[in-house]
Amino acid sequence: MRTHSDDLTPLIPPSAIDMTMAEEASRLVARYVNQTGSAIKVQFRENGKSVEIALPPLVVRLLFDILKDMAKGKPVTVIPVDMDLTTQQAAEFLNVSRPFFVGLLEKGALKYKKVGTHRRICVSDLLAYKKKIEAEQDEAMKELAQQAQELNMGY
Repeated sequence: MRTHSDDLTPLIPPSAIDMTMAEEASRLVARYVNQTGSAIKVQFRENGKSVEIALPPLVVRLLFDILKDMAKGKPVTVIPVDMDLTTQQAAEFLNVSRPFFVGLLEKGALKYKKVGTHRRICVSDLLAYKKKIEAEQDEAMKELAQQAQELNMGY
């Protein structure tokens, strides 16, 4: 697991021990996920010393999501939505080739800015694009399913 960083080096999947610990912790944290308003107090203990901190409900929700993904063996990272990505990083996020992604930029599918001769894409713009594409794909699948039913194709 990697936490927020301006460096998006390849992610490392959690170990089996990490996965087990994350699964146990996610069950405990789940009880506090839907609390709103007040902070959730968490106590950390090590070598006989303890410290209590208050976490905002949003942080508890993020912690729960991170633990769930780790329990499934997924690598996890936290990226600020205003962070700029290189074309390679953005292409990897969308699981497409960099040349294909650059083509999307040149067609105006996504906003970007130039830093010298290099293009940079804001994470928030990339997330909005991904959401739009996924919605279009869902709509196309619904239309195909409807057509299949109208043609009695057995679906």
